[in-house]
Amino acid sequence: MVLLCGSLPSIAWAQQDASVQSWEIPFSLYKNFMIVVRGSIGDLGPLNLLIDTGTNPSVIDKRIARKLHISGYKTSLPVVSGEVATSEVLIPSVSVGPVTQRRVQMAVEDLAMLEHDLGVHIDAMIGLDILGNRNFRIDYETSSILFGPTASPPGEGASFQSEPPFVTVEMKMNQQPLHLLVDTGSAELVLFESHLASRLRGLAGVLRTSRNLKGEVALREVQLSEVQLGNASLGARRAYVTTDHNSSLSFDGLLGVSALHVRQVSFDFEHRRFNWQSQNTWIPTLAGEISDNCSMAEARAVMSQSVLRTKPICTGRHPRRMSVQ
Repeated sequence: MVLLCGSLPSIAWAQQDASVQSWEIPFSLYKNFMIVVRGSIGDLGPLNLLIDTGTNPSVIDKRIARKLHISGYKTSLPVVSGEVATSEVLIPSVSVGPVTQRRVQMAVEDLAMLEHDLGVHIDAMIGLDILGNRNFRIDYETSSILFGPTASPPGEGASFQSEPPFVTVEMKMNQQPLHLLVDTGSAELVLFESHLASRLRGLAGVLRTSRNLKGEVALREVQLSEVQLGNASLGARRAYVTTDHNSSLSFDGLLGVSALHVRQVSFDFEHRRFNWQSQNTWIPTLAGEISDNCSMAEARAVMSQSVLRTKPICTGRHPRRMSVQ
């Protein structure tokens, strides 16, 4: 979603102990893709933590940094649209379910923009620099995250092309390979124009806008005629092209997990696999995705919304938004 791309920390990604038991934690889903769990930072908790595999380093809200009485040093971190001024601090510990990382470098930002957007306090954004030492599965139907060695669901899969804190997979666009960052904090498939200019020629698109920590980002909506991820054919897909200003990025775009229309996804760090299980029936729209539980009236209501203002409308059998208690 925000995609901070600082220097990659030196972390040893240990294999998991087969004797480790599974651990399940609930989450709340906002805007049909933003995952918020409860956790702790230092001696503060429970806090609202946004799980965002497209963020590195993880980000702590400036209010929480002040409560911990921690000061850091000023720096700048590149984002897709340029650079953002920030500061970095050393956090004594961060805990999410069974995962605890000690002495974590985190960026400090004002996350009020997220609070305004979601209607809930967000105390930190947690990426794979913290979560990437244990397999986990995100189940969107049960609103839970399962940690443990058996967390991979049956279904489709693709091999990791890179290690945490950034996990990338290969996707083929009209038979041409792309390397995309798997991003739970993004709702869409986003392509970087500077990486793919020659392959995007001739694709007309509608201009849209979005936001990250640097501000507003221009996007061009295009239609891809043939997309393949791993051995799975995804058919025609909508994508958004952005004019990126960060030549240091080693990947060609963002694979927003919700763009796959999934009921479950998993990150298997032991076998270097990203796996997913698709929903049965979906109707793609500019505003999000409509399940087969929607009435036609609900479907038309969704289609009337802007892609930047996706809100859950269909109740169906599995409500997709809950409030953080």
